[in-house]
Amino acid sequence: MMKRILLWCLAMIPLLIASPLRADQLSFQNNFTSDDDVIILGFSLTAPGTVTLRTFGYAGGINGAGSTVVGGGFDPLLTLFDGAGNFLVSNNDGACGVVGTDATTLNCFDAYLSLILDAGDYNVVLTENDNLPLGPTLADSFSRVGSGNFTCAEFMGSPGGFCDASPSQRGSAWALDIVTPSTVPMAPVPEPDSGALVLSGLGLFMALRSHFDATWRSR
Repeated sequence: MMKRILLWCLAMIPLLIASPLRADQLSFQNNFTSDDDVIILGFSLTAPGTVTLRTFGYAGGINGAGSTVVGGGFDPLLTLFDGAGNFLVSNNDGACGVVGTDATTLNCFDAYLSLILDAGDYNVVLTENDNLPLGPTLADSFSRVGSGNFTCAEFMGSPGGFCDASPSQRGSAWALDIVTPSTVPMAPVPEPDSGALVLSGLGLFMALRSHFDATWRSR
């Protein structure tokens, strides 16, 4: 299958990023096109501290930008890698009370991670439930890349996308907050294997291309 690449540059930024309330709060919202999409967002810490990653798309809620996120999105999975692409940790479902409870399914399927990280570069990857990292590095890709819409067949026995294990038909929307003691946005890093690939713009197009090229030449 040919790799589908969508690069969101400056014109797409208002659709992707809500205005943050403060310098250490980044809030993102958009939609998947299919179950096997992979979103990779880079960030950099200038000092050690606690980083919190939380999704809102499944159950909804008020994100860090103060925007109301409507629930009903797919069951998300968050995976964190360091700047060299080494796997650190992942989470599928946060604890009830920490993440929201969906009004329809009564499940707490939003993802949540909170951990102390050293200063440096990191990549957080958003995928749909059961699209799991295949190995110890980002370059190993994810288990469902190239599968298209796989969730309804897996969880409900019927064609289609954006179904969960409850089982329930869901939507394509996602929302993610990255909260750090000091966040410096970086150009996103591409998912290196075949399948759906989405790159999120965090600056001018030429600046993104320069960082992208330099990053991959150094690996």
